[in-house]
Amino acid sequence: MSYFKNFPQIDYYFGNKVRPVQFTNLNVYIDILDQVKDDIASYTYYNIQDGDRPDQVSHDLYGTTDYYWTFYLLNDDIRLHGWPLSSREVEEKAKYDYSHDVIVTSSNLSNVFKKGTTFRGLTSGATGLVQEKRLDLNQLIYDKTSTADFIAGEVLLDADNNQIIKTSTTKEYNATHHFENAAGEYFNVNSLFADVVSTQTKFLLYNTSTTAYNLDDIYDTQSLANAAKGLNEEVREVKLYRLIDTDGDRIANTIIGLYYYNTSAAEYQLYHNITAYESAGSITDGVSTFDATDTFTTEKAAQDFYTTEFDDYITENFNTVAPSILTPVTFLERVKEENDRKLQLKVIKPSVIEDVIDAFNSIILDTEAEEPVVAVSSGQQGLGSYTSTTASS
Repeated sequence: MSYFKNFPQIDYYFGNKVRPVQFTNLNVYIDILDQVKDDIASYTYYNIQDGDRPDQVSHDLYGTTDYYWTFYLLNDDIRLHGWPLSSREVEEKAKYDYSHDVIVTSSNLSNVFKKGTTFRGLTSGATGLVQEKRLDLNQLIYDKTSTADFIAGEVLLDADNNQIIKTSTTKEYNATHHFENAAGEYFNVNSLFADVVSTQTKFLLYNTSTTAYNLDDIYDTQSLANAAKGLNEEVREVKLYRLIDTDGDRIANTIIGLYYYNTSAAEYQLYHNITAYESAGSITDGVSTFDATDTFTTEKAAQDFYTTEFDDYITENFNTVAPSILTPVTFLERVKEENDRKLQLKVIKPSVIEDVIDAFNSIILDTEAEEPVVAVSSGQQGLGSYTSTTASS
């Protein structure tokens, strides 16, 4: 390699050899390129094209293939992780590194489908061997052990007859590795509840004669509700729970809940799993259908109920909810992103490359005259050894 061409030689003993061998002193480190790396007048950037090799880039920039080694000393990422792969190599690497199959489920995988155990599809009869579980993403990583394929929506049974429901299947390299928020930052899916659940104050009309709430309309402001109230009606405040996306809009086909304080009964009345509430401008459509109601004596109990209900709903429907507020990044996309970060190469400007190389070699040659000679001598009868270091003249 041309990088080591001018490095000093030292006497080095390999194993039990009696005579030393002249060997390149790899401990020599020249910091001139570190100085160049921080000097904006001495470097520029080069965008590596698909399939470019280091020697080709060196030739394109400097008219010689000899200076490719400077790229590794100027770019920490390349020195640590290697030269960027071509597009074909990126795909091959992802498929090799993430070669298993993945089942996505809405079921809890915590204490079931243990690593190294087999499982089967109740309908398809297909079988698989568990390789790993990613609990935060509800992913079961497995290898197929049968020719039959698992069927979407079927029940899967592990060795202890624990059941999960299969939602979908994909190759591991196409499975979700993580989620990112709008800023492109890794998102902790365990904190999804706080970011996706919206709690809003709304207003209903309460009929004091019938002691019932009118759920046909839910108002965004108290003034709108006051303008709409009729005989024997008064405006009362309610708390509305919804799932919202990054734009603040409700995520379609997801649950809604609300509670209000019933003064006559001195309790908090809850309507939950509401399915027919939609926004219609400043005045919203009302509640026409809901699954159930509950009552609590304190507001905190009502709030805790919805915290639990929505948290459970998100967990069970994670792969429906998460894409509405986050961007999924697959394993293949992650490998590609890591590779793409290395495509912009910091390089020494062609106008100063010869000066830098001359200075680099000059420092190495000056170092050679000061390098110690390492001599290792064997004691009598080959028992023990000692090392002495003397400066060469």
